[in-house]
Amino acid sequence: MMTRKKNAQSGERGSIIKHGDFLTWGICYPGPRPAANGSLGWQVIYREIAALDAWRCERFFYDRHWQDATGRLRGVDSGRPAGDCQILAVSLYYENDYFAVLAMLRDMGIPWRRSQRSAEFPLLLAGGPCASANPLPLQQVFDGFVVGEGEEVCRQLAEVYQRAAGRQAGREELLAEWAELASVYVPDYSRRPARRATVTDLDRYDGGAVFYGGESVFDDMFLLEIARGCGRGCGFCLAGSIYRPPRFRRRQGLLAAARRAVGVCSRVGLVGTAVADHPQLKDLIADLLTIGLESSPASLRADRVDGELAGLLRRCRLNTLTIAPEAGSPRLRAAINKGLDEEQILAAAEVAATAGFSRLRFYFMVGLPGEEEEDITAIVRLMAMVRRLTGRRTALVASVNPFVPKPFTQLAGAGMFPAGYYQRVKRRLAAELRRQAGCQLTAWPGTHHFFAQALLANGDEQVGEALLQAAAGRERGFGGLKRNLAAMGIDWQEYLSGRQSNRLGQIIDG
Repeated sequence: MMTRKKNAQSGERGSIIKHGDFLTWGICYPGPRPAANGSLGWQVIYREIAALDAWRCERFFYDRHWQDATGRLRGVDSGRPAGDCQILAVSLYYENDYFAVLAMLRDMGIPWRRSQRSAEFPLLLAGGPCASANPLPLQQVFDGFVVGEGEEVCRQLAEVYQRAAGRQAGREELLAEWAELASVYVPDYSRRPARRATVTDLDRYDGGAVFYGGESVFDDMFLLEIARGCGRGCGFCLAGSIYRPPRFRRRQGLLAAARRAVGVCSRVGLVGTAVADHPQLKDLIADLLTIGLESSPASLRADRVDGELAGLLRRCRLNTLTIAPEAGSPRLRAAINKGLDEEQILAAAEVAATAGFSRLRFYFMVGLPGEEEEDITAIVRLMAMVRRLTGRRTALVASVNPFVPKPFTQLAGAGMFPAGYYQRVKRRLAAELRRQAGCQLTAWPGTHHFFAQALLANGDEQVGEALLQAAAGRERGFGGLKRNLAAMGIDWQEYLSGRQSNRLGQIIDG
């Protein structure tokens, strides 16, 4: 028996509750419930697994609210412990979440190292962009990694498990069968590189959120994936490198998914790597307005912003428009293959200001390969030109973060600047943007967060061992990683030079 449930406590819609004897697939998010509901990827897997006759899904969040009296994390849907699941799958969106993943497993009573887990424990799977880019730092932890897009692969994994359980196959036999799947990497069992899974027809799958109307970092918003992949080829972008080719969902299917939010949410968050490239974007926004739903894209390509699009978004009562030049100078934008010139950026800003947007936000990175002082000056100069176009009626925000090299991108192995460089650039930008452009700077709180991200993104098993040692000592962040690598006689900076590219090519067919 299966029922769809509204969570009475939170007002949340979407839970699929099955009563009876089923295999259980646990889906773990290494953060609290509001953050989880603001992420769409794991919800897609929930929907696909819950639709299988033999399986039910149980959600687990890293949140003290879901601990029992003994401190063990319990499932959100039924309150069952993680140990009751046959499979536990974790979505890895950000490298810095690895510490939270380990803390979550500890609070579930599950040993970190797969070598220490007997058959009484669930099998651990990892998916998401981090798992697809570099499994090496976590291959001591996870039994398998989904490489690429998970809708079809997770169904395959569940079906293989079900058949193996039916004949009472052992753990080793099951893992060997998982390793035969084209887009799964199983440490110690895979004999060929895993091929990235790509969903060729997105319209076969519902693009809308499963969970909505409850606690979420995006209040009163229904998430809707309208596009996947990107053909722009920006040299720094992991998502654009591993999720290819660009694909767009048809308007009719998107509208059908969005209709279930009517009367529950007032806004639709348009999700995708290249939302503005959707060929029916304007028609979709207009159609959503006709059924009482306003649209909110995360950011837009400057070369896609025109008066019609800006006007539609203002009808959606959107007050902030976000554009991502990424670099201030034309030279550096060309070097990272951003494909935007100054005229396009300024034209988009002028269109937005004319349409009545009260705030314009611009994303930039610092520490890009080949960056010079003139490139920092160019950020200030660009924002000053925007200020002259918009006048004082429009608030300007420059959101600046350090560039982090990622595997399988064009800039993999590019390295990073010394920590002091970023702090000096932040101080300079804060002063000069305020003085010359009347622009607010929002910047990174601490550089070590990004060094940890870079190290985990480009690391190997030794970095994984340093991670486990740091977590065992309740150390979180770059300091613990650096200290434990140093204890092994390893210079952490070696990992930013792309030394793992050949090794990764042996396990992932990128």
